[in-house]
Order: sequence, then structure tokens, then C-alpha cells
Amino acid sequence: MSSEDQEAQEDELLAPASIYDGDEFRKAVCPRGRNQDLFGFIFVSAICSMGRTPWQRDPVYPSIPEYYSCVQDVESLLNMIQEILDFDQAQQIKCFNSNLFLCNICFCKKLGSECMYFLECRHVYCKACLKDYFEIQIRDGQVQCLNCPEPKCPSVATPGQVKELVEAELFAHYDHVVYCSHPCCQLPVMQEPGCTMGICSSCNFVFCTLCRLTYHGVSPCKVTAEKLVDLRNEYLQAEEANKRLLEQRYGKRVIQKALEEMESKEWLEKNFKNCPCCGTPIEKLDGYNKMTCTGCMQYFCWICMSSLSRANLYKHFTDPASPCFNQLFDAVDVDEDIWEDEIED
Repeated sequence: MSSEDQEAQEDELLAPASIYDGDEFRKAVCPRGRNQDLFGFIFVSAICSMGRTPWQRDPVYPSIPEYYSCVQDVESLLNMIQEILDFDQAQQIKCFNSNLFLCNICFCKKLGSECMYFLECRHVYCKACLKDYFEIQIRDGQVQCLNCPEPKCPSVATPGQVKELVEAELFAHYDHVVYCSHPCCQLPVMQEPGCTMGICSSCNFVFCTLCRLTYHGVSPCKVTAEKLVDLRNEYLQAEEANKRLLEQRYGKRVIQKALEEMESKEWLEKNFKNCPCCGTPIEKLDGYNKMTCTGCMQYFCWICMSSLSRANLYKHFTDPASPCFNQLFDAVDVDEDIWEDEIED
């Protein structure tokens, strides 16, 4: 087939796509047992109609003995479907670019290649009018108004559409939009490049664009106790450039404090345990596993943290049925004579 004939065939296939709804067009299938040539790919409609039932002997498919033998490469099938969807998208764009549309801003008819449509509502406007419309809204700080110019239409332009139309410098302002951190406002605020101060034009609230709290000038952002752990992990995993940014944002003193507090916490978790009776932190200084709480004078086992009976403090370590049998001292096997001598004392 020549390239002209193939292009003509593709244009014929576009006709039902432009007439019927997209979902309705995708649902159209050929009768069972016949092949369908769609966009250069052959589909066996019987595969879809058979469902999960085993293949039945059919003279059309004498070489397929079983159902599961038909699917040899699932990945290639998925790739084929993706190619069809991409081709369909390309043909829709081709069809759009070749048609004329009326722009409801300048009321001029222009080719689709000179226009742009909003994805949700499909309203079409020429790119020149949308460019002016977007630039005016961005300069005025009304970035929440980058939606369809049609009255009461909630469709919003995608960042890619805005970037395609406006200048790079102006898009940089749009790309640095933050929202007012005041709980009663939440309106978008234009952030100047290299500046961490945001000023809401609606409620006049001045806030830090990094920590979202009241603007604090050159002072580092405040860090809550809960966030210290995240800050420490982020700092340890960051590269040198990102570490400098974190130090500039929070201050070296705060970063150092986060590191020291985490080291102290890890050391406490390793060397301290809370009394099972009153919760007082107890430090173990030697290998002796019979502990005495300095707060409530309760005896307990350092290994399993169970309370010890005052009638026989060492039964927990001498009873063979105990999980801590013969573990009065760490990694030391103690002779029974020691128990008797210590009990007598």
C-alpha cells in the first residue's frame, strides 16, 4: 500500500472518531471469529469474546490447541495498546489542528493549530488571546484565575499550557506561587525569586514561605521537637549543596542540636530502661541484671523487665523454667554456690 493510500485510509478511520463519543468509538468491536484491521494492527475479536473460558476447536484457528497458549507475551500486548492510544491522540491533534474554530474573545475564526482548548470543558480560544489573558492575570497576582475565560467555567489551565504561551520570565513568577498560610485566607501569593517573604494582597499577612509561619526576617526557621527527627534524617541523607541550603534555612546551631539530640536519644535507648513499676529511667552500669529502682525501690530484671519477688529475689535467675535462667550476669555462667552465699549474706 502506498503512503498516499495509507494516509487516505487513516483519514477514513478518523471519521467515526470525530462523529461518535470517544468511549463509544472504543467499544466498537467486530463480530466474533473475524479479524479487524485498526490503525495498522490486527485484532482477533474472538480473543476478547472468549473471556476466561477455554478455547473451543474452531476451523478458523486450527493451530491453537488451548486457551492459555494464545497469550505468549503480555508485555508486547500492553505496548501495542499504548501505541494505539498514542496514535489515537496524535490523530485527534491532527484533526483539531486542521479544523476552524471561533475564538470567543476576539470572535475570529482560526485554525486549531493557532488555538488551544481546556482539557476539562473543551472550550477553544486562540493562543494570542489566551497569552494576553494569562499574562494579565499573572502580573496582577491573580493566579487563581488562570481558568477558562468562559463565565462560570471551572476548568483550569495546566502548567504546560501556561508555559507554552507566556514568556519564560513571567512563567517563573507563576511557577513560584505560594498560598497564604493564614487559615482564614489561603489565597495564592506571588513569591519573588530569592526571597522567602510572602505578602498576601488580600489579608496583608506577612509570612515565611519556607516554614509557613509569621515572617522572621534573617532569623532561622523554628523547628518543632517532632520535626527535629525528620530534619536530622534529611540532613544526613542530603548532598553537600542541599546541606548548605538546610543550614541556611534552619541555621547551623539548629542542625547541630538536631544531630546531638538524636545521638543522645539513641544512647539513652541503648543504656537506659524505664522501671516497670513507676517508669523512672534506670541506667545499667555493670553486668548485674538484678536492678533496683531509685524511685520506688522496686527490684526488676534488666533482661525481661519483670518485677522480682522480695521473698526470693534470685529465683527468677535460678529457676530452670524462667526465661532468664542463669543470666544474673551478662555472658557469665554462675555456680550455684554463689547463689547460696549471696542469699545467706
